[in-house]
Amino acid sequence: MMQVIGTGSLTLEPQTAAHAEEMFAVLSDPAIYAHENEPPPSLEWLRARFAKLESRRSADGQQQWLNWGIRLPSSELVQRYQLRQLTAVFKRKNLRSMRLLERLGFSPASLEQHMKHQVEPGERLMQREER
Repeated sequence: MMQVIGTGSLTLEPQTAAHAEEMFAVLSDPAIYAHENEPPPSLEWLRARFAKLESRRSADGQQQWLNWGIRLPSSELVQRYQLRQLTAVFKRKNLRSMRLLERLGFSPASLEQHMKHQVEPGERLMQREER
């Protein structure tokens, strides 16, 4: 069971369908889609999408997904997940995302990893291994 994680400046809440209404306005801003995807078509669609993601598992059950909503203000930090590998997929032309991930310690994934994660031709996969 995911739990709220807080710091002095923000709180991460496990994403649920209840977040859809607040997030719809944020995710409807076309400025955030210069390189990726498109805004959600409706509040109902977003609510259904978030509800589906509440399983916290990939369709094949092989991956655990930790989807969060970021909220201000804060509480104390709690760490409960022992992550071994973090991955990020983004459009190749989205250089800002690539630079951010590099600053966070991510590196380009191998061709084998791209195939394993079924990365599309116009996308790039980066990963970070935790030891």
